[in-house]
Amino acid sequence: MKKLIIFSSVLLVAIIFIAVKYFAELTGNSNSNTKVLKYIPSDATLVVNFSNDESFYDIVEDYELFGEVIGERRSAEISQLKSVLLNDPLVAEISSGEKVFISFHQLKADSIDYLFAIGTGSSVKKDDAELTLKNIEGVKCTPIGENSVFKLELSTLKRPFFIHIDKGVVIGSFSLDLLTIALNEKSDKIPDDFIELINKEADKNLNSPVNLFVNAGNLSRFVMSFMNGRANGNMQLLNGLKGYAALGMNFKSDALMFNGNSTPDTSSSNYLNTFLKQRPVQNQLKGILPQNTANFLTFGISNFKIFHADLRNYFTKKKELPRLQAQVKAIMTERSLNIDHDLIPKLGNEFLVFETAEGEKLALLKLNNGPALEASLQQVSGKASEFISRIDYSNVFYYCYGDPMKPFVRPYFQIFDNMMVLANSQGAITRYMDSYKASRFLNKLKDFKEHDQLVATSSNISFFAENKNSSRQIRSTLKSRYAALFKDEESGLSNFYGLSVQWSSASKHFQTNVFANYNTLAKRDFKKEWSYKMNARIASAPQVFRSGDQHIIMVQDNVYNLYAISDEGKRIWATQLPGTIRGKLHQLKDETILFNTEDRIYRIHPDGSAVSGFPVSIPQKTVHGLTLTGNDPAQAKIYIAAQNKILGYTTEGKALEAWDKNLPSRIFTELVYTEAGETPYIIAGTRTGEFFFFDERDGSLLHQASEKNVVTDFRSGLFPVIKERAEDSWMVTTDTAGVLHEISFTDSVSRTSIGVWDENHVFGYKNITGDSYPEYIYLDNKGLSVFNRDNTSVFSYEFEDSVKRNLQFFSTDKSSWSIAVSSYQNNEIYLFDNEGNVSRGFPIKAVGEFYMGVIRNDGLRYLICGSPDGNLHAYKL
Repeated sequence: MKKLIIFSSVLLVAIIFIAVKYFAELTGNSNSNTKVLKYIPSDATLVVNFSNDESFYDIVEDYELFGEVIGERRSAEISQLKSVLLNDPLVAEISSGEKVFISFHQLKADSIDYLFAIGTGSSVKKDDAELTLKNIEGVKCTPIGENSVFKLELSTLKRPFFIHIDKGVVIGSFSLDLLTIALNEKSDKIPDDFIELINKEADKNLNSPVNLFVNAGNLSRFVMSFMNGRANGNMQLLNGLKGYAALGMNFKSDALMFNGNSTPDTSSSNYLNTFLKQRPVQNQLKGILPQNTANFLTFGISNFKIFHADLRNYFTKKKELPRLQAQVKAIMTERSLNIDHDLIPKLGNEFLVFETAEGEKLALLKLNNGPALEASLQQVSGKASEFISRIDYSNVFYYCYGDPMKPFVRPYFQIFDNMMVLANSQGAITRYMDSYKASRFLNKLKDFKEHDQLVATSSNISFFAENKNSSRQIRSTLKSRYAALFKDEESGLSNFYGLSVQWSSASKHFQTNVFANYNTLAKRDFKKEWSYKMNARIASAPQVFRSGDQHIIMVQDNVYNLYAISDEGKRIWATQLPGTIRGKLHQLKDETILFNTEDRIYRIHPDGSAVSGFPVSIPQKTVHGLTLTGNDPAQAKIYIAAQNKILGYTTEGKALEAWDKNLPSRIFTELVYTEAGETPYIIAGTRTGEFFFFDERDGSLLHQASEKNVVTDFRSGLFPVIKERAEDSWMVTTDTAGVLHEISFTDSVSRTSIGVWDENHVFGYKNITGDSYPEYIYLDNKGLSVFNRDNTSVFSYEFEDSVKRNLQFFSTDKSSWSIAVSSYQNNEIYLFDNEGNVSRGFPIKAVGEFYMGVIRNDGLRYLICGSPDGNLHAYKL
């Protein structure tokens, strides 16, 4: 299954679109593809191809398995690269539908490197490329050498990306050595027939989101790079394998599925080629495998005579046939048994080798005539017990079947029900027969049945590995760093049930299917990175801010202590404030941080020291957080709602003369700053249903609207819906009865009732589904409900207990959000996907609002939350 990690690392291609976005229109014809593919070094084992279009990224976003199999570091790289570089309308406009190629290379003994390539319609000058790259926000660009290579660095990633732009081609890699080899015209590149296959299949498999191409000649060395020691057992079947495979991905939410054709080089000496002339055979022997099966490899032979003739040709190429024929002749001379005439015709059309969780290796053979075969074998065997015998001569079954039987040199065997079981110990056969008699079969287990129902019933070669039962083999076969991935629940690989790979002969090629299914409901416990003991329980949502090239986490406890904590969980500083922080903390461009309590405004440096002139006293107490008009200290203004007053300040703490306004009643939520048309607005709403639209520049009142028919009051948030013109824009809120109110910037108030909610409900307006309009979100003591703009339900979720909860939102990309729910009264926090499902790993035992996002320059996401005992915990997601 480690190969799945490599296969699925295709998503790392996100970075390549840096060039696509900024330089030239792309062409997807085969000539352009050929030009790109000719840069790929010859040691490439795998080449992945997909089209840059919205459907692919929809799959990436919704397909949980990609994140699970590629690992947390690469998943974080993708997330960061995409958020910085790809979330731009220009990408879709320029690069939509174009073909991207990623190749996999092994430059070092214990690592895999990746090369990304795409064609451009025209050449780009180095100076133009450098200038444009340097203007990408969040990216540091440094030219390297004279070969149009640039080093790109993102602050959220630990390693740089190197990119070459020239001659209508964009090539990139995280490995400068690999990129250098690709650019060296004297280094060997992938052969022309491989390029021809990739071109052909990439154009043909338009319905596949991902195409995978395999150079079988490099496969053995590639796979062995993950293994301990030399190839043995079934791994030896890859020796001498040459040819290519072209596989397309089929989308299934709980499985990885690829299918296509494998075309071997028949001139090479490889065992699998002996099955090319066979027709697929129904796989029946797997039905009698024991429940402790770790893996099996089954073979179907439709014509044993043709198979054995091809097998003898294979032995000839290996220069083994004379020795084996000498053994056959010796058996005939010494025991009067002609294997070719007395033994092989009695063998059936299927055989299977398998390994148990305990490490025992066995084989099962289907027979045409069990009693007659047993009589023949007794001529060359000795009795080990009443039912078990042992072959007296070596390699009898190796001569009959070939490589899979090589481990069984002089095996023990037992014949039963027209079948035979082989093993290298008498005890292994006894244990198998006990399971057989008790009908303790693998196919009776629910997990295997679910896996097997999506696997073809007939094939010529079929491999299966069960994840948990294979833990012993994984530990002994894989290098420790790779074996650990299957044990570590964080990696996601432990939640795969099994892997199946099938080959079915179709004249000159094998139809190939790869399938691995996944337990999407498996509970995942997040790894705790660190804990910090505060003086009391958490009282506010943790927030993360910049401090030079580092991040600091700021949070307040419920005895008013404000903490600054490093990304390693160490206290940087702490101070006790005179009260609770209202609303959020805000960071300006100069890294100073603004916030307010009920009666003061603070502006501090990341080291905790106060900016000159702060704190500033507020003349009237407030329960709301401040509103900022921007993050530039020279231009931004501070506005705050204090009971029925609107107050304004500069970022130096000086009061704004035009901003000491009295409204008719208490303001019910934070002030809203927004721009509609060419006008900047400060908008306020009162608890009695009056709404005021002020020009932020001079404080003049532009519009006032009142809800005169309301008998309840207003307490929820106030959300802007901005269009190109102010007259087409409006604000959204609810009253305490849950009635939805839309307040026009230039007209009256409209009302809509879409349910019954308790008076303490929380209302939100965010784009959850990623469509054209945000959704209406209601959270009350009963549960969470989300509605479309036409008032139809998106989803609802009912909580088991009835307590007051908080509503939070975390950005999934630039256009949509995830809903989070927390409480200071119970010990569970929730995260929901856009279909209303509780995200895997949630709910988590924690109290109060929480943070989810980046906390250090590794690109990974973390969860920071409080516990009832006053600890602050950081979990790696």
